[in-house]
Amino acid sequence: MNDYKRERVWPIKIIAFRYLWSFFSLIFFRFTPIFFWSLRNSMLKLFGAKIGKGVRVSNRAKIFFPWNIRIGNGSSIGDNAIIYPLGSITIGNYVTISQYSHICAGSHNISLKKLPLMKTNIFIDDYAWCCANTFIGPNANIGKKCIITPGSVFKGESIEIGIYTGNPAVLSSFRKLNEN
Repeated sequence: MNDYKRERVWPIKIIAFRYLWSFFSLIFFRFTPIFFWSLRNSMLKLFGAKIGKGVRVSNRAKIFFPWNIRIGNGSSIGDNAIIYPLGSITIGNYVTISQYSHICAGSHNISLKKLPLMKTNIFIDDYAWCCANTFIGPNANIGKKCIITPGSVFKGESIEIGIYTGNPAVLSSFRKLNEN
């Protein structure tokens, strides 16, 4: 009964690294003062994340598997955001991931009895904004300067400067950009 639940999904090395990061993030990352961005960036880099210059990650963001994350210059991740990169998550330059957003690069294959994990990738291009309380699902590809509005659930591909709204998120309008 439920033998498949005992099957190992992760190699021992990754399990050990996950426990080490969990302990480290709980004790050190979470309790760094709010404006110590570079210290948190260094901690993420220590665990394999690729972090650009001027990145701001909240001390209250919940980050799993930092070795699967790439963040470009000037991007920010807000309070209580969840970054769950079973596969890779690439966040471009000057991207904003607002508070309570959930970026999830993985799921389960529901067509198989054992529901095995699927490790997928997410790409968020430059100057995009995932507003508060958004869910960005597996295999999402968010185009340059796109906005995913508050509370939206986005999967799939977007077009540049699109504004996406709803559950599931659909194109509702386009950004009107000026030179400033």
